[in-house]
Amino acid sequence: MSEIWPVFFIGILLFIVIAALSKVKKRKKKLKLYRIQTPLLIDERHPELLWLETRLTESLSPDFIKKVKSRVLMNHPAWTDNDFDWRLFELKRYFILAKILKTVPMFSEEVDEVWHEMLMFTKDYETFSNKFYGNFLHHTPNMEVVPIPNERALFDWVYLQLFEPTANSRLLWGTFLKHPLEAELLENFRTLSEPSLLELYFKKDEEAEDAQKILVQLLNNDIQQAEFIKQDEDDEPFKRMTSENNHTYLLPAMVYFSMYEAEDYQHEMDHLLPKEASHGSSTSSGCSSFTCDSGNGSDSSCSSSNCSSGCSSGCGGGCGGS
Repeated sequence: MSEIWPVFFIGILLFIVIAALSKVKKRKKKLKLYRIQTPLLIDERHPELLWLETRLTESLSPDFIKKVKSRVLMNHPAWTDNDFDWRLFELKRYFILAKILKTVPMFSEEVDEVWHEMLMFTKDYETFSNKFYGNFLHHTPNMEVVPIPNERALFDWVYLQLFEPTANSRLLWGTFLKHPLEAELLENFRTLSEPSLLELYFKKDEEAEDAQKILVQLLNNDIQQAEFIKQDEDDEPFKRMTSENNHTYLLPAMVYFSMYEAEDYQHEMDHLLPKEASHGSSTSSGCSSFTCDSGNGSDSSCSSSNCSSGCSSGCGGGCGGS
């Protein structure tokens, strides 16, 4: 009998340690407390795309945002105004990506929580969606348990072309540039025509087509630059990033190492990223957006219960009818 007690106490100790580690893992990272002064888009880099921000602002009525904020802070009593404002800021960036790309997985549980609350105001959300997209932007869970590294890589490349990430951006989305671009995607951009690429990777949206063509050209430019660097045989073609926010500087390196050093991609990129930026934690989840004809919009409402179920392995739930 005396031999059982040590085993029993060791079992209790292991249970306590595992429970403590689980709590640490689930603890939300605290956002930096400072005002949002970063523009939604990088205005000096792509001034021709600033209309996207204007159109988004016009489509999201202040009254709608006020109601969403009130509901979010009521359901998340630990959140401050700062917490809501930063999550909404990054959700706006997500909405812009969803106007450009064919599919956009939601890689932040905390940003996604604001989207969930928006969907509770069905009419307001439908009005916003129809104004900005011309149809209803649905929220649907991706039931895959495994991460989506290829889609996260494309998300990162487009995000960093259009937006300047802040410390809070990295806390909410997780570390950028962790995954190489898919070999098939790079080959398609090397060989396929612009119309074919638009059909494969971008949303059918005449209003956004010029922005989509700009992104096609930018990725083609990065591919051509990578091929030139490879021929040049420079041992150190890229230098460590000097500013934590200037991730755009490393996009050619992302393409180069995706093409020629895919197996050592993360190791190579870690040498170029600032130490803080290369060791963040990812909050990848598996929800995404898609649009359909606005005639189905009336079937897209959901209740609190079905918004919080069905995607436990992803971002905590998905709303919207198909």
